Amino acid sequence: MNRKFIFLLISLTALSVLIISCSSAPKVSDVVNSRKNKAAELTEFGNNYYAEGKYNQALVFFQLALDENTAADHESGIIKSSNSAGKAYLNMNDTENAEKYFLHALSLSEKTDDRKLRSVSSNNLGELYLRTGEFKKAEEMLEKAFVSADTNSEEAAVILHNLGTALKKEGEYTKALSRFGQSAKINKSKKNHAQLAANYYMTASVYSKKETYDLAESFLLKALEEDKIVENSFGIAKDFKALGLVNEKMGNTETAYEYFLKSYMVFDVLKINVEITEILQKLTQTASSLGREKDSAYFESVLEKQKEE
Repeated sequence: MNRKFIFLLISLTALSVLIISCSSAPKVSDVVNSRKNKAAELTEFGNNYYAEGKYNQALVFFQLALDENTAADHESGIIKSSNSAGKAYLNMNDTENAEKYFLHALSLSEKTDDRKLRSVSSNNLGELYLRTGEFKKAEEMLEKAFVSADTNSEEAAVILHNLGTALKKEGEYTKALSRFGQSAKINKSKKNHAQLAANYYMTASVYSKKETYDLAESFLLKALEEDKIVENSFGIAKDFKALGLVNEKMGNTETAYEYFLKSYMVFDVLKINVEITEILQKLTQTASSLGREKDSAYFESVLEKQKEE
């Protein structure tokens, strides 16, 4: 832990001691509100670390917030903190602990009248089961999440997208396309370009599975347009890569080569080594099939250097 992080924990601990050690005993309601406020403050710190991808540090604050919410018997706070801790664990690839926290959140949320909390908890479990490859379980949880969601909300759009992903994995292509389409309709109405790009990208992947490559290319171009609007460099690079793969399958080798080259240039700037290696392999093969042996040799040499790093 860095000094700033340790100092923050010490300060928060000191604050709790100060609250407890006041000479005049506060009212129960004051103590409860104080704990709720402290939980909210801890959650905010956790969210900041989570947004920075510092999941270990985020988890510390989410668990502290959970302790405060539990002490205050703040039911909705307990559910939210449990979900936050679960998401931190999920991003740390600790699916066992993630499931434990998500199940706890869902169990509590089902005893409340808060449809949104039930929806979020069910969706989180759905995302977990997508990650672990339990697609039928994911589908069941996501259907459950959608029933509790506001049908025209951003949350519903996320659930529908996840549901489409689960259905695609199960080979239910027609149903998957329907869910991606529903999600896209919501995201388009809310001008949520990044999520709309994801809808189009996954729709394209379904059409590619169905070997309907002209439609796959069409939706990838739509995804590219949306990603460019929000300057999503990673999304743009993935779109270029997918367009290369689709054109390769259609026999458009020259076009595929151009898209692979564009993808490589973006991934190289982003320094995403796994993607760079894969794209260099495609460029080496594609250049060779086009009779561009010098280009092929060049990309092969870059690939070898990449492997040495």
